[in-house]
Amino acid sequence: MRDRQTIAAVPAATGSIDIPGVFRSEIVSARAILQVTCAARMADELRYQVQQRLKIALPDRPQVELASGLALAWIGACRWLAMTEDVPAHVLTTGLTNVLKDLVAITDVSDHYAVVRLSGSATREVLAQAVPVDLHPSAFDVAALALTNVHHVPAILVRIDEAAFEVLLPRSYAQSFVDWLATATVRYRAA
Repeated sequence: MRDRQTIAAVPAATGSIDIPGVFRSEIVSARAILQVTCAARMADELRYQVQQRLKIALPDRPQVELASGLALAWIGACRWLAMTEDVPAHVLTTGLTNVLKDLVAITDVSDHYAVVRLSGSATREVLAQAVPVDLHPSAFDVAALALTNVHHVPAILVRIDEAAFEVLLPRSYAQSFVDWLATATVRYRAA
């Protein structure tokens, strides 16, 4: 098993792309990401406690709910990601453990994921080259989430606003994804 220092030594992806008004990519580096799981028999109680104590709805389908800087993303039956940029992962872990007590198992997966934020008028068109998901707003609205592949890499795709998406992918694939983005956006640079 690799320790935290070894994992932290894996280089972060570099090479953001900025084509003003058309496309921008950036690596989101300071995000706490926790996987939260519960037994199926505890799901109703967990939903109630999350709503009462955290004042946020626990999604029951592929989408993200956001309140007070905390995002809860459905990633499967009785499985969610809890994400924030406001506090470190250990603080979020302690807070959720104290609030949800014996209802959940919490695992810090912050080091597993790289988060790439994509925005601009061409974002949907660029992603369509590599994502087998209908990204039209009528099919994939703001806060929608898809467990999919992006350029043959397993990923979580989230629409964060009308012209912006976030891609969560295994950290070891991040540089490959950023390199692919550079190739996929070449035609927009010439325009």
